[in-house]
Amino acid sequence: MGPMEAVESELGQERLERLIAVGRGLVTELDPDIVIRRALVAARELTGARYAALGVLDSNRTGLERFLTEGMDDETVEKIGEQPAGRGLLGLLIEDPRPLVVDEVTGHPDSHGFPPGHPPMTSFLGVPVMIDGTAWGNLYLTDKSDGRFEPADEQSAVILAEWIAIAIHNARSVAAERVQLSFEAAEQERRKWARELHDE
Repeated sequence: MGPMEAVESELGQERLERLIAVGRGLVTELDPDIVIRRALVAARELTGARYAALGVLDSNRTGLERFLTEGMDDETVEKIGEQPAGRGLLGLLIEDPRPLVVDEVTGHPDSHGFPPGHPPMTSFLGVPVMIDGTAWGNLYLTDKSDGRFEPADEQSAVILAEWIAIAIHNARSVAAERVQLSFEAAEQERRKWARELHDE
């Protein structure tokens, strides 16, 4: 059995096809926010999670700079107030960037509980998003519809995190290339004007 057949037997044909389709859509998108939103929608769909979120690490990689969610309405987000800083279970994943599965969030020794207004959450699945071997962020899934996240859910989340990493890397590369081209065009224009002024 080859590697692709092994993945297919573990995930199932339908889920694998969906992951491939999601990946194709993500790697061609150049807006990072759209990449993240699409990935979060797909993560909920593929794993049966009620909530999905992506935390982008700060420059020191010790906390969260941004936190985007899917599955919560605006009113709930407003009630919660300040976005997570990366403590508790979220902090554990920042300190040790590898997949983490917890059946009961509040029962975990690193859990700090939830702020007022936060919906209750039970099961948890978190996976790091690594770009060029460095942690860039984390994909979080909570409250699986039938109770606990299975190995196939974890594998799906890991693959999604890899697609996110590739898409964000592509978007950064294209943005950097556009800046470089813009700089080169401006420099050519400057030289042209310098020559014309010199000739005059």
